[in-house]
Amino acid sequence: MSTSQDQLAAPPIDALLGETIATLLYAAMAYLEPREPEASPDLASAELAVDVAGLAFDRITSRLRPDARGALTVMLTDARLAFVRKRG
Repeated sequence: MSTSQDQLAAPPIDALLGETIATLLYAAMAYLEPREPEASPDLASAELAVDVAGLAFDRITSRLRPDARGALTVMLTDARLAFVRKRG
């Protein structure tokens, strides 16, 4: 296996973490809005997903492109507000 193949297999960490943060935030929103009409939101899972996403975002912010930073900021804010509204 050559070095160039190894480099192609590993995505840039900022892109990887940006996608991971977005996935965590989408999951948090899904935990807050269960599909079954009578199901309760999973507040503990939503809180954990938002907290981990927030910590990762704080750590990687300086490495993100401005457009990605802005989009993730909006997503994180929306998820935090949705969590607070559901928790009451």
